[in-house]
Amino acid sequence: MKNQILEAEDAKLTALLRQSRPTAPMLPPGFQQTVWRRIQRAETSSPAFGRLVWVDQLADRLLRPRWALTGITTVVVVGVLAGTLSGTTTAKKAAQERYLVAVAPSQVR
Repeated sequence: MKNQILEAEDAKLTALLRQSRPTAPMLPPGFQQTVWRRIQRAETSSPAFGRLVWVDQLADRLLRPRWALTGITTVVVVGVLAGTLSGTTTAKKAAQERYLVAVAPSQVR
């Protein structure tokens, strides 16, 4: 009994939904081909688009997880090496200054 009520309500609901479904206006014939032709023409005729393609491709590759991890690792390693080199140079200069102060304190100002 309950199934019969649900089926009747389901049929009413289906009919109501079909009536309320919006219909798309009819597009002129060849509309889609015209749109794609315009897009292709705009892409090939724009000089800025041709120049920026490689930037988009590079960004696309660098934003992939594998390349992003490689890039981050490279930046960290280069940073550590640069910090070590800078620290070594600073430590060497400080050691030279301490040596000069110990050997000839009157010469250093």
